[in-house]
Amino acid sequence: MGSNDARPESVAADVPQPHVTRRSILARAGLVAGGVGVAVLHAPAEASAARLTSPYELEPPAGSHALKILPSGAVAPSASTGGALNLDNSASSGAGAVFYSDRGADALGRLLVVNQSNPANPQHAVRIQNAGTAHTVSVFHDPAGGAGDSNALALDVVSTNRLDTTLGVHGREEGKGTVKITHEKPDGPDADASAISIALRGAGTACQGIFIGNDAGEVTTGNLLNIRNGGPGSERLVLRADGQLEVAGEVHAPSIHLDGPNGSARIYVKSGKLIAEWNDGSRTLYTSVRLDTPGPYPAAAQVTTDTTPP
Repeated sequence: MGSNDARPESVAADVPQPHVTRRSILARAGLVAGGVGVAVLHAPAEASAARLTSPYELEPPAGSHALKILPSGAVAPSASTGGALNLDNSASSGAGAVFYSDRGADALGRLLVVNQSNPANPQHAVRIQNAGTAHTVSVFHDPAGGAGDSNALALDVVSTNRLDTTLGVHGREEGKGTVKITHEKPDGPDADASAISIALRGAGTACQGIFIGNDAGEVTTGNLLNIRNGGPGSERLVLRADGQLEVAGEVHAPSIHLDGPNGSARIYVKSGKLIAEWNDGSRTLYTSVRLDTPGPYPAAAQVTTDTTPP
């Protein structure tokens, strides 16, 4: 063997050096690495897709793309076999794709960006479909070990579309809420916190704070509101399906309020009686007029006044 053919015995003659390996691998895959990173090579139309059977690393020059895919024509829209980039993880029990970064405060780019910039595109920018048993999307926000930032939300949803809802939620629950919000007390005081905070902004706005109903005219037989301060039996405010209002166990029917110089009155109907609730600042009187007085008619009205609500 001549001196020009000498090589360490630990390196087999048919194993190329790392940089040669990367370039040959990319060439077999239809890619070439150069000063601008990785570009797509246009293979002949009759050429079949290359098959790589070993793990590889791409190390382009600093500032260049590690991998850029430019389809030359339409690809299948299938949710399982289509896409310009298709990752079938069926044969693996591990993660399909992992985006990881340990970059610090000088990070300028987002870890994952989906940008669809054509306003005429009718398709979803992102669609996630899950037939499994776990959460479809799980967001765990734990900035700085819980220290956080007053402007860093776990989920930020913004829409400029004036014609439709910003966030739509559909559910088919049998024993749980379609949307459930749980507030857990933090280490510090939370007297100024709220499970739901609604801000109606804009000068002259006529936006409703909470709207319950539907456009189909379908009614519910369940309570429209059920507000507790604790577990079952601690109801503080209940608005029934028929419009009856129950406050701390006391039923208040839809009523008319009248204010005068000597007091105020509330008129409502309950149990077949017209109730006039009068308060002069020192006492409350309840005057009941029975509405279903039996005949023969005309019949004298049965009127009762008491200090106890009927």
